[in-house]
Amino acid sequence: MWVIIFLVFILGALAGSLGMQQYIQYKLSDFFRRGEHGRVETLLARMSRDVALTDAQQVEIKNILQESHNRIHEIKTQTDPHIRAIIDDSFRRIREKLNDDQKKKFDDFHERLKKHRRHPPPF
Repeated sequence: MWVIIFLVFILGALAGSLGMQQYIQYKLSDFFRRGEHGRVETLLARMSRDVALTDAQQVEIKNILQESHNRIHEIKTQTDPHIRAIIDDSFRRIREKLNDDQKKKFDDFHERLKKHRRHPPPF
């Protein structure tokens, strides 16, 4: 009897965990897919609700968020090529250590990673 209760508990925990993971992934992908304007609006709406911002504060904070995004984008544009070069070099060096069968699997692994690169910063 206790085994059945334990199994039901474990299955419930796994189902809840999987559901939460899918929900979080959906929310994050939607957040990043909406682009700069959507991210700024989402952050502003959340801040307005949680902090009870006035209309005047919303205008000022929206400007700050947009300015911050522009500054981060500028820095990211400058640093991304350097970071990409380091990552590409590390993948090249790792690939040199692999046998032919591993190289094929590693190339597939690398392609999957490229398709699922990290998203830009939230604002």
